[in-house]
Amino acid sequence: MMTLFHHSPLSRCSFWAGMLMTLLAPSLVMASLLPKTVILKPNVVVAGEVVRLGDLFSGLEDNPNVAAIPVTSAPDLGQDLKLSANWLASVALRHNVAWQPRTSLDQAVVQRSSQVVGASEITPVIQQAIAGYGFSGEVQIHFDDQSPLMLLPSEIPLNLSLKGLHLDPASGRFSGQVVALGHDDPLRVSGRAHRMVEVPVLNRRLAPGEEISAQHIEWMKLRADQVNRDAITKSDDMIGMTPRRTLSAGQMVRVNQLQTPVVVRKNSLITIQLVSGQMALTVQGRALENGAQGDVIRVMNTNSRKVVNALVAAADRVEVKLPGANLAAVN
Repeated sequence: MMTLFHHSPLSRCSFWAGMLMTLLAPSLVMASLLPKTVILKPNVVVAGEVVRLGDLFSGLEDNPNVAAIPVTSAPDLGQDLKLSANWLASVALRHNVAWQPRTSLDQAVVQRSSQVVGASEITPVIQQAIAGYGFSGEVQIHFDDQSPLMLLPSEIPLNLSLKGLHLDPASGRFSGQVVALGHDDPLRVSGRAHRMVEVPVLNRRLAPGEEISAQHIEWMKLRADQVNRDAITKSDDMIGMTPRRTLSAGQMVRVNQLQTPVVVRKNSLITIQLVSGQMALTVQGRALENGAQGDVIRVMNTNSRKVVNALVAAADRVEVKLPGANLAAVN
């Protein structure tokens, strides 16, 4: 007697699915063993002194031992290393890397990672080195080479020093070699160091007769060799003074450009105080010239028409000190 088995639609689907998986299993296993796609990196930047397979080809991440294999030396700092299609193909074949050039023009250009050291990093090294030679405080550095540059490997710390310093304290001329710790190629530098000083200047335009106050003053940094010998360097020497001629803002001020404000005007009526010992007499007079407080000017007694020299004591008042015998004569 023959027994018949009845298969439902669902069981028939499971049956054929199982048969399909059985047939495809070898193919799936083979696909899992295929290497990942390896792609050439046309532009490569490496840190360190060697170029490795992983630097040249992507797709080797799953095999770090292969990726770490060194294949050539890295170029010098600032230089390019061009690797041709033939060279790359031979390296790939030698190390069982599944890559072949598509054309003979395929290549990889390798550069070494570097850090650029310029004037902003070198200047503090110079300032620190010359500080012990009388160049304390703020010092401005001018290099003979306006843009000194030093290339260092990116993997070393930035630790600079100055060797073989030659310095002329009088002129500020210097020369030496900037050296980076862990790097054997020094940079020769030369130039001039300038001491910097602050001088008081006006913060706005002032005309004669305007009295300078602290509110009119600001400070400007200048090289010491640019400051004139008669330049005013203390704000106290400006406060209370007035310009002889109109002065612009932000300009160095010289001593002879200022004067004490005029308190007695030429041809103005003034009080002349005649002093002799314990006696004092006041008369009316006329100023024959302008005078600031403390100046000695010529004045005339308007009654006697006598002209004498008098000390400007205050606004519109002058003093004349005479022996007692001459008091009546002057009056």
